[in-house]
Amino acid sequence: MPTADEFRFRTIYILESLPADERPTGQDLKEELARLSADQSWFPTVKLLPSYDRATFEAHLRAIAGETKARDSGPLLQIETHGAQDQTGLRLASGEVITWPELKPFLQEVNVPTGMNLLVLMSSCYGSWLFGAIDAGDRAPFWAMIGPDRQLSPEVLLASWTEFYRVLFAASDGAVAWRAMNELERPKPVTFAFFSAIAAFQLVLYGYFKQYGNPRGMERRVARLAMQWHLFGPPIPPPPFAKWMGAHQWQFAKYWRQFFLIDLYPANASRFSLSYEACRAHPGPLGRIGAV
Repeated sequence: MPTADEFRFRTIYILESLPADERPTGQDLKEELARLSADQSWFPTVKLLPSYDRATFEAHLRAIAGETKARDSGPLLQIETHGAQDQTGLRLASGEVITWPELKPFLQEVNVPTGMNLLVLMSSCYGSWLFGAIDAGDRAPFWAMIGPDRQLSPEVLLASWTEFYRVLFAASDGAVAWRAMNELERPKPVTFAFFSAIAAFQLVLYGYFKQYGNPRGMERRVARLAMQWHLFGPPIPPPPFAKWMGAHQWQFAKYWRQFFLIDLYPANASRFSLSYEACRAHPGPLGRIGAV
């Protein structure tokens, strides 16, 4: 059984925003976690944060970021909402949608003070699509995330997450817990995908290098930048865009340090070791990112 010193996540925040006439899976999950905690010598604090609209939902995220900074600990963030039908983000109880790019800065605000230790668990349908909002030239929004790639019933979601937490606190191993929750849906393919920040960074940079790391791609990019400078830039000669575009190794080092917060936490360099050559190599099918 894990102890407080052995387990990284000291608080589980459950952000729930579901219509009043639907099953409150966030509340149900909190009750399941209370039952699980009875068998443990130590268990994280569990906080249920219900919200109806976007303003309250975002306020909860800001409060989590503030508590994380004050307590110097890494939270585990469980999001219990519907996913937008077009897979563009989260649909709240009010009917408002928070798109993945709009959600990302709130997650970054939580992740930065953790030192790159935020685990995001998406109980929303299509929750794994948050992965598409990641930008290698920005701060990472999480250490890792788990989420479904399709629609699931409330019963399946609750059973799956209950199994995840049961195994997580019995084995102190997130990879084992992730596999266990997916076993419940066998023989179907992987239902809940696991996305690590390092795999996301590698995939995004590979796509960038593939598009702009060849002569024709670089030529098109340089021409576009020059046109934008001519139209909107200051009345001075443009920068040496062609030289900049050829400095991919320099770009990789800059992005790597920023994305993994190495400029803020130097020890992260050994935690997230990744080479320029690895980012230029094909990372394989997206589904392989789910292999822990």
